[in-house]
Formats: sequence, C-alpha cells, structure tokens
Amino acid sequence: MLSDRLRYLREKNGYTQRQVAEYLNIERSTYTYYEIGKTKPDLEALKKLSAFFHVSIDYLLENKTVLRGEYAPYDLDRSREDGMTGLPDEEKLLLRLYRKLNTESKKSLLENMARIIKNQST
Repeated sequence: MLSDRLRYLREKNGYTQRQVAEYLNIERSTYTYYEIGKTKPDLEALKKLSAFFHVSIDYLLENKTVLRGEYAPYDLDRSREDGMTGLPDEEKLLLRLYRKLNTESKKSLLENMARIIKNQST
C-alpha cells in the first residue's frame, strides 16, 4: 500500500515528515495524510517522491520489492550517474542531503567539516 511504503522509506532513510514535506513544497499535514492513507499524492508529487527516495514510481504504487540500485539492472546506469556506486548507505545519505543544500549552506558545512577534521588531528 502506498501509505505504508512512504512511511517505510521515510523512516528507513532517517527523514522526518517535515523534511519530506519541505522537499515536496507542501504542508507537513498534507504529507502526513499521504502516510496515513487519507489522501494520495498527485502525479507530480509521486515523481518527486520517487526521486527523493531513489525508487521507481512503480515501486511506490505496486507491491514490488526491488528498489532502484538493488538488483535492478535497468537502474544501474542511474546509480553510476549519481556517482554513488559502491558507497556505503551513510555516505549516500550524506551526498543526497548535501545536494539539497543551497550554495551558502554548502560552503558553511564544508568550513565546519574542515574545522572538525583539523581539531581531530590536534
């Protein structure tokens, strides 16, 4: 069921309902309705959810067990394009989150990471 799948994917990837809603540019309550089955996302929202969670729309709508990048040969090209082939899940998540930041936030994050690394080595 779509609502169960959305909740599963959100929790598996460590997102809050608010984070997903912000990505979709909708109210948190609207996304909550998707997860409890009160309403269903339109096609545009499904496309965004598919991209956000890195799964196909078919996976969201049907009872399929194959996620993009997991045993699906037609998705291997996409994972290569993302530059994430072979990375651990934690690093993939970091990259996905980093790519959502604006330029200023990316700069700030990199400066903070450099400071943390410098402090670790002293």
